[in-house]
Amino acid sequence: MNADFFDSLYADADGDETAIPWQQAMSRRLIGEWIETLEPGRGRRALVVAAGLGDDAAALAELGFDVVAFDQAPNAVEWARRRHPDAAVDWHVADLFHTPTDWREAFDLVIEVFTIQSIPPELHAEAATATRAFLAPGGTLVAVAVVHDGSVNPSGPPWPLDASILEELGDGLTERSRHVEEVSPTVRCVRLELARDAA
Repeated sequence: MNADFFDSLYADADGDETAIPWQQAMSRRLIGEWIETLEPGRGRRALVVAAGLGDDAAALAELGFDVVAFDQAPNAVEWARRRHPDAAVDWHVADLFHTPTDWREAFDLVIEVFTIQSIPPELHAEAATATRAFLAPGGTLVAVAVVHDGSVNPSGPPWPLDASILEELGDGLTERSRHVEEVSPTVRCVRLELARDAA
């Protein structure tokens, strides 16, 4: 999967959000429910990884977070800007593996939804590490992913994650909560809330 694939998908949708598969997925509800529990975020920085149509970024901005959101697909970023014209979000076109160096350990809240599994499996561990690296000391990382039980060799895209990738994502972090919903007998959708120590 590359930037051209995703950019073409957003372009071909021509403004129809129902043509964006992940816009209708279980993940929308799971991350939306979590954001609804947040206290106002004034003075705190948030990053939305592969922000898509920008709904999560806009919701965080409404709560007062200083929000940065990026996607590797220029058409997604432009659509997000049009969809949320009044949102105080700093939108960027960027690749997960090539982001500004000053984003490292710079965010109090990082949101990642279905990003890692959109990348080929041989890069899953690297993507998990790259995502975790955005988190500042004392910060919170929330991730939503589809995970397989190891009994099958999953096909993609998207590729359900091996449980070891969740462990990589949480390496050095503290797990605050884990919400699991079954998708099929061999696949589940997991929402993780992870925290980095302040020290």
